[in-house]
Amino acid sequence: YLLTYTENIYLFQVNSWTVSSATHTWTLAIEEQFYLFWPWLILLIKHKLLKYVFIVAIVMGIISTYFTLCVKINPWIPINCLDAFGVGALYAYVRLDKEVCRKFEKTIKILAPFLLLLIIFWSARFYTHFDYGIVVIRTVYSFLSIWIIILAVNNKSNIIRKYFLENQILNFIGKISYGLYLFHPYMYHANPYIISFINDRVVHQPYLHDLLISPFV
Repeated sequence: YLLTYTENIYLFQVNSWTVSSATHTWTLAIEEQFYLFWPWLILLIKHKLLKYVFIVAIVMGIISTYFTLCVKINPWIPINCLDAFGVGALYAYVRLDKEVCRKFEKTIKILAPFLLLLIIFWSARFYTHFDYGIVVIRTVYSFLSIWIIILAVNNKSNIIRKYFLENQILNFIGKISYGLYLFHPYMYHANPYIISFINDRVVHQPYLHDLLISPFV
């Protein structure tokens, strides 16, 4: 499953996170499967109909995620992620028309604060009990990602460009981000052992030890 980029199918079948140390590669599998079928939509469907295809994809992603979560612990299959791909494709499509793009970007900028509030509400679901926010949270993150892209491509500030968009440290992290994503679970599992080893032999601070091994850190 790992070699064929079908880890998501395996996880969907067994309905468990604990079957592998590389379960996070399900997202990479989704990405590769998307590349297999999405270009055919663009090639075979008439240009003027594409925007409707992208809107339907967003709706299908949300609806299929809801029904998948009724029987599975996570939305792992490609149809569940069509909302994210549809949002990205829709923005790429509207950029072909300057006036439509301007209106779309204005709408996203107006929605962004409300989307941020929704994410905060979702993050505090232990208190808000907003558990079913998981059905739309990927869609919300996708639109917020588009908002960040809009801010970047329309940036006119030399300070932001110099110290953020062209920051060498951030660009370096961007270049190695794929590798970081592949290996981060192993560091996550190794972290308590590393911290304990250092604490037992050097630091001897139990409170600091407990803080550093927490999942939040």
